[in-house]
Amino acid sequence: MDGLTLIGIDPSFSALGWYVAKLTPGPDGDGAVMYHLAHGVEKFKPNGKTQTRKLANRGEKFAQWWQQLIHNYKPNFIAFEGTLASQNNAALITFSSFTFGIPLATRLSGAYPILVTPTDVKKFANVDDGVNKPWAIKRWTRDFNYKESTKVNTVYALLARSKSYELEVYAEMSRRELEAVADAYSVAYAALQLKRQFISKYF
Repeated sequence: MDGLTLIGIDPSFSALGWYVAKLTPGPDGDGAVMYHLAHGVEKFKPNGKTQTRKLANRGEKFAQWWQQLIHNYKPNFIAFEGTLASQNNAALITFSSFTFGIPLATRLSGAYPILVTPTDVKKFANVDDGVNKPWAIKRWTRDFNYKESTKVNTVYALLARSKSYELEVYAEMSRRELEAVADAYSVAYAALQLKRQFISKYF
């Protein structure tokens, strides 16, 4: 399938979700249409006796994975969730530092970086079709008993917009893995909505 490639990433060292989409021109040249190409979850489990060595090892594993991702899919755009401001909290600052390493790596890869905020994800991930979302998710997955929460919309959006063969794969995932992929999908979908006209210029 010809077109452009967009990768959505939900940044995390413990369970990084990624979703690769192929973009093709929309009907009558109106924007772009997103098709599933690949997805996955990476868990950068560190090796080392000290915290410094463990952090360095995680960075090494991330760099190796990143190079392979770029090599395999040669993306035109890489979207990632993050915010433009950090807070005076060590965990948030560490997460922010990791998040903002991604756009730099994206630029170096030749892809165009797209920052998607959590607010953007919530806005575009919502599928309002009148269905009982927790019930539908439970039916499609390993009997996960979801209740209304911030994860319900993203997981439901992924499942509701997926083909039957994709649902079979998602049904075998653990809850944590499914959530990570769903978040990455929602990042990619939100990026497409935010940059639809800009992306269409690349066709």
